Amino acid sequence: MSNIALIPYLFLVIRIILLGFERIFLKLMGSVSDEETPIASTIVFFGIGTLALFPFAIGNYISTNSIVVAFISSLFYSAAFWLYTASIQKGEVSLVTPLYNFNIIFLFIFSVLFLQESIDFFKVIGILLIFIGLSFLQESTNIIDSLENLFRDKACQMMIISSLLTAIGRIFDGFAIDFSTPTVYSFFIYFFVTFNLALILTFKGRLSLTKEIVQMKPKISISAGLVNAFSYLALLIAFTAIDVSIAEPVSSLNVFIVLILAKLVFQEKVRQRVIAASFIVIGVFLIFLPTILLIT
Repeated sequence: MSNIALIPYLFLVIRIILLGFERIFLKLMGSVSDEETPIASTIVFFGIGTLALFPFAIGNYISTNSIVVAFISSLFYSAAFWLYTASIQKGEVSLVTPLYNFNIIFLFIFSVLFLQESIDFFKVIGILLIFIGLSFLQESTNIIDSLENLFRDKACQMMIISSLLTAIGRIFDGFAIDFSTPTVYSFFIYFFVTFNLALILTFKGRLSLTKEIVQMKPKISISAGLVNAFSYLALLIAFTAIDVSIAEPVSSLNVFIVLILAKLVFQEKVRQRVIAASFIVIGVFLIFLPTILLIT
């Protein structure tokens, strides 16, 4: 394999690392006490990302299709990341982050419903392992009680809904790569998400809260925006040569970086959640295993 061919794989590794830090920065931004903090944090998160991506988008060909698809996708991503940010800021990072992998299950469901993808032994075992892993996230006497407690948790509910909306957004991402460069498409996604959420906060009369967050936590805000922008850009670059069926399960490895950082930064109890994450990641790979074997 040539050095050029290795570039998408390098960016996939970069994405895994950046995703791990992304959750930590978002959690740190959420210490501003206000019920609108999640949406304001998301605006800052994507607004700084928009500015970071702008220089990379300048000079590239911009098609009408790429703008239209980016806008439609941004509607799902706006809601998804609003809930994503709220989930991380309200819950424990090591608890809610593994739930983000539900987008893999939703992608699988969509592929079965709309692409007539078959259900095989590996996919069934993979889904079962994911649910077994989820049962280890909360301490309980048995699997059923553990899952019930998990799904009743508000922060967990928000992350699951976020993962559903993200899965829908990923479908549009796949279409966009055919007629748009990663830099142009990612710039418009970030621009529209920022615009959509800023419009909502303007109607609520709380747009000034975004300024307060940046003033109170300038380094964290800038770091969060940059990490978020370049992790998404890295994913789109990886998509140019790596099938989503490989990129998504490999990206799920970021959960282990999150667990390490959650322990170091927030002193969260993560020992049992490492077991949970292991089951979940193995389950994710099994869901995509037939496709991976077919591609390779």
